[in-house]
Amino acid sequence: FAKAKPEGVEPTPAVLALFHKEKSAADDDEEGGQAERETADPEPLWVADEIERLLQGGRLADGKPIEPSDIAILLRSTKSRAALYRDALRKKGIAAVSEDKDDFFLNPEILLALCLLNTVDNPRRDVYLSGLLLSPLYRFLPEELAEIRRESEKSLPLYDALLAYVERHPSFEKGVHFLKRLGFLRESAEGMPIDRLLLLLFSETGLLSVGGADGKGGRQNLLLLYHYARSFAASSFKGLYQFIEYVNEIIRNRRTFRSVSESTADPMAVRILTIHGSKGLEFPVCFVADCGKSLSPKDLRNTWLFDGKLGFALLLRDASGFARVNNPIRTAVADRISERTAEEELRLLYVALTRARERLYVTGCVPATQSFENFLSKCRLNRQILSGSTVRDAASYLEWVLSALGEDGGGVAKILVDPPFSEESAEEGRTDGADEPEKEDAALVSLFRERFSFVYPNAHLNRLPGKLSVSRLSPSVLDESNDTAAHLEVAKELENDRNPPRLPLFYGGEDPSIGAKRGTATHEFLQFCDLAALRQGDVSSELRRLVSEKFLPPYKAELVRTQELRRFAASPLLGEMLSAKRLYRELRFNSMLPAALFTEDTELRAAVGDRSILVQGVIDCLFETASGELVLVDYKTDRLDAKNPIQSKRELVLRHRQQLLYYAMAVQRMLGRTPDRVLLYSLCLSDTAELDPADLALLRDAT
Repeated sequence: FAKAKPEGVEPTPAVLALFHKEKSAADDDEEGGQAERETADPEPLWVADEIERLLQGGRLADGKPIEPSDIAILLRSTKSRAALYRDALRKKGIAAVSEDKDDFFLNPEILLALCLLNTVDNPRRDVYLSGLLLSPLYRFLPEELAEIRRESEKSLPLYDALLAYVERHPSFEKGVHFLKRLGFLRESAEGMPIDRLLLLLFSETGLLSVGGADGKGGRQNLLLLYHYARSFAASSFKGLYQFIEYVNEIIRNRRTFRSVSESTADPMAVRILTIHGSKGLEFPVCFVADCGKSLSPKDLRNTWLFDGKLGFALLLRDASGFARVNNPIRTAVADRISERTAEEELRLLYVALTRARERLYVTGCVPATQSFENFLSKCRLNRQILSGSTVRDAASYLEWVLSALGEDGGGVAKILVDPPFSEESAEEGRTDGADEPEKEDAALVSLFRERFSFVYPNAHLNRLPGKLSVSRLSPSVLDESNDTAAHLEVAKELENDRNPPRLPLFYGGEDPSIGAKRGTATHEFLQFCDLAALRQGDVSSELRRLVSEKFLPPYKAELVRTQELRRFAASPLLGEMLSAKRLYRELRFNSMLPAALFTEDTELRAAVGDRSILVQGVIDCLFETASGELVLVDYKTDRLDAKNPIQSKRELVLRHRQQLLYYAMAVQRMLGRTPDRVLLYSLCLSDTAELDPADLALLRDAT
């Protein structure tokens, strides 16, 4: 809890304030009367007193006096509770405002952003696609959409109708431009965190400029959406679909984000907001209040429950028909719901505790049904046997915090109890002796030490993956650690940072990854094309066929290097392939290869012994000539120096030698013989390079 401060300044310990209140009728009802609550709830009064004390003499780390705008009160729910804190502050002459209820998602710029996100995720959602097409980003006219729909089948999604319309009317520039841009955005979104994707959409579509054109806070709302997405991605890696589902769940539950455009009565007032609404924000002083409120999901009281994996579960009527009883299936579903709820609440508590920059206060009321002594005893016991079960079964945030800190605050928090009680009085109240310190059992301690110090004798096997792709294989792939991968990732990020800035695509800039995309598109053409038709006809006609039969999308067809394919169509290699006795294309394989091949660590090689790893891959082409010779071919789109073909072919073989040997091993396992020749066809050089026959001879001898 202790927050870091500038050098030479000691961090301020957090304050954990515990209260006890009498149970009132209002406690059982969220809509209970405010007056009745006030008499039974000392928590808002203490928070108001502490804020008054801070405003009278408290200072921030930079020496400035604490002002009301530096303070925030975070609540799990502001429904009926925010008014108590606001009124307690106003009675002391301190201005306070709570968040408004205007729907963040009804702002036009946010609606446009959601249309764009949903379309990138799945363009066959007609409502979102229509909204995006009619927006200022792409400026389709309603008459144009009506014409597109009129020329298609009624059951066809709008996206497919647009594809068909553009194919029939290639001069329709709006449609061509939109499909090309959408293809780029959808391909870029694969595996990209949602916050980075939003930045890409801002820069490549002009969304930020269009959304902020009215000058009414639209730009700020879009930036706030980015901050919410950033907080969402920080919890764990989640992509576009999960973020859309997260937003839809908020909308379904009639909740919302706080909008930047919403103005408050006094910008210098203490802010009272929900923990959800505080995501992405920080405050010098933060009160996390109402931590004693029960976490028990009210949905568990329903007659029926639902879980996505376990399905529906019901309370069943007994034989009399007058009562409903629980059953094991409903208990299992309830446990799953409770587990998910606990995980979500833990994430919320983490958000709440990390909003304070300098001073953190955590307050909560001990349940009215328990005394301070019993509550602290329960937390003490939880701390001693802390597990997933005790965490899940905790009744409140307060129980989690105390179970983690201990009664002394763990050195980072100061615990206040109101009303105070002494340990002596607590000891007098104990009659069962449950909290007395237990004597250490030497035999049990020895047994626990023996079992928890156990070392798995085959720990080296943990480094063997269940399956590997050929593209990831190398003679030292098993020697790579997570740290190595992390360093490579950091180096990649630094390399990206050194790249000069470029213009965004919508302003006429060039995609830096266009070379790799052209290579991928050309390789996909070779994967699906008819080799005989390619030899006899024209590359362009074969390309049109692949597009019309949905083997290639239109935007990829534009990236194919047709000139290189025309040279391949006239090459001796293609003639040899077409005259082969047997020809296999896109030969997918799963083969068990010795694990010792993939480590340079002598000890690990000896430890794995004769164990194998399942390797999967795809061989571009394998054919048997009329004379019985077995030839393996791999297409390569690497960019090479065409002015020095001999040196370029040597480099190409050296670069891909190991991968081709793995392919040859797989062929030997599948067909019982090693390829007689292994060729690489370079589309850039329009020529073949051959793997050294000596390598294949060594492979034959080894197998």
